Amino acid sequence: MTDNEIFARIASDVADVGNSMFGVRDITIWMTKDLFNRLFPEQFVLQKNSAMITLFGCRIKVVITLCDGMHWIVGYEGKVEEE
Repeated sequence: MTDNEIFARIASDVADVGNSMFGVRDITIWMTKDLFNRLFPEQFVLQKNSAMITLFGCRIKVVITLCDGMHWIVGYEGKVEEE
């Protein structure tokens, strides 16, 4: 998959999450360190598990895991409020 195809898939995931029925919440993109390094070779991780960069208006956090590969997850940041 090319970088542009990856960006397009991430953008689609962001749109899907943004259009969900959970109201206005912050969206974060988690991605493996391998993928982050591929898409943003000039950037670096400034603090544990995060980077000072945004993509499609969303914060990016770097997932440090034992598994290698180039994966991402788009989802909501924060805790669910109990009713």
